[in-house]
Amino acid sequence: MSKDNYVPQITPYLKNFINRWEEIKEKAETQQDRRKDDADNKRRPSKQYQVGDLVLLASHHRSNASQGKTRKFMPKRDGPYVISKVFSPTTFCVSDRDTKAIVGKFHTHDLTPFVSAPGDTVRPVQPHRPRGRPKTDRNRDTVAKPPTGRVGGLEGEYVAPSDGSARDCTSDGYVARSRRARTVRVPARFSQ
Repeated sequence: MSKDNYVPQITPYLKNFINRWEEIKEKAETQQDRRKDDADNKRRPSKQYQVGDLVLLASHHRSNASQGKTRKFMPKRDGPYVISKVFSPTTFCVSDRDTKAIVGKFHTHDLTPFVSAPGDTVRPVQPHRPRGRPKTDRNRDTVAKPPTGRVGGLEGEYVAPSDGSARDCTSDGYVARSRRARTVRVPARFSQ
């Protein structure tokens, strides 16, 4: 509002608009703060785990009729596993208790403290398998990838490339085929 290029009749309206805008922003921020305080009061604190603690992992099994497994009767948690690293107050690296192999990174809501009697030897019912695509080993020597595109062994197959020319794939390579002339039948109402 300090600029002198405003039209004098509009300047009071703009000042009023800016004052209202500031009031609205301030009111929205106080409401957000109040909602956050209310939500934080209802939230229970997450369990704090240390390196070496035994935990159970939440398991996400699927039913499999061919193996006679029903998800309803599978355990909801499996383990015990060991906390091997703490990434943040809510994220932990979990590893197998016997082999020390890293199982994965998990949030607090996927973990439950494991309580057992001394001398118990409990093993996971169904060991945790990482989901998704397997990670590639970046340290191993790079192996030449197979060439992409046309795969060998398509002998005698009919291949229609994207340019529209039909070709026949033989052992000698590609041999162009002639295009067939299409005959179009004209409807009777247009033949007059």
